[in-house]
Amino acid sequence: MDRTKSDQSNKETSDSQDDESLLQFDAETVKLLVMRGDELLECVTVWEETYGALEEEMETKEAQHKQQLEENLVTINLLKRREEELLQSQEKSTKDLAEKQQGWESEKQGMKYVVDEKNYQAARNHTLETEKQKMEMKLKQVMKHNTYQTCKIKAMEKEVQKLVQEKRSPKTNNRWRPN
Repeated sequence: MDRTKSDQSNKETSDSQDDESLLQFDAETVKLLVMRGDELLECVTVWEETYGALEEEMETKEAQHKQQLEENLVTINLLKRREEELLQSQEKSTKDLAEKQQGWESEKQGMKYVVDEKNYQAARNHTLETEKQKMEMKLKQVMKHNTYQTCKIKAMEKEVQKLVQEKRSPKTNNRWRPN
């Protein structure tokens, strides 16, 4: 039994020594853990600040992106309206062109009839052509005469204007007086 008691006593001494070393180890570990916790807290704070800054930057970029999207939508709407206007203009032009083409076709048919008629009345046309040439010559003469008359009229207008100015002007030589 002595042996058991001594074993037990040794065991208790060993256990108490273990408890003390554990306490010491725990105090050191706690110290290290607290220091490590402070470091981790510092890291978390830095990460939170970085995260906050990134979040702000992301919100700013998102706002800019939304604004750009809105501007693009406005531009797209303007382009769509312009495209519609162009399509309407194109439709109108196409319709106008079709109407003109139809008119040209009618005119072409009329001309074809004239050509056919011309071939049919070849002898009569020769006379008409001669008369036409005479009329063109007469027209040229009339136009020359008209130009000459226009020049004369302008000269007369200038003369009349001169006379009217002389009449109105106080320093006239009394050459011309109305009756």
